[in-house]
Amino acid sequence: MKLAKIQSLFFIAAITALISILNAVPLNAMGGGEDGAGNTGDASNGSSDFMKKNNGKTVTVSGIVRMTGSMPFTEIVISDDDGDWFIGKDEQDKLARYEGQTVTVTGKAEYTNLELANGEPLGLRRALTNIKIKR
Repeated sequence: MKLAKIQSLFFIAAITALISILNAVPLNAMGGGEDGAGNTGDASNGSSDFMKKNNGKTVTVSGIVRMTGSMPFTEIVISDDDGDWFIGKDEQDKLARYEGQTVTVTGKAEYTNLELANGEPLGLRRALTNIKIKR
């Protein structure tokens, strides 16, 4: 009987750890497809032409406000149909009270190519700065 309890506790701990890891680095955080500004195609592979053309453009994004990660490394994101938009650190307090709610914001888009330590491309990170909440 004790062995079954230990196995159950181990299973629960393993599932909890897996959920924490998946929340810390959301798989859809890299965007792709449409970038929220109506642009398609090059966004998914993070081409430098796409980034030069679209970095700093004002975009309107509608989605659910979520907190990702685990303390002390949490971030506020807006999840839309194409993935997550990360919110600048200075502006996360503006959206924190809307967690779990659908909001519409405008802001400046910032795209960053991410890569693994071995140099392999990981994808495109979408972020918003200078946000204004339309709600």
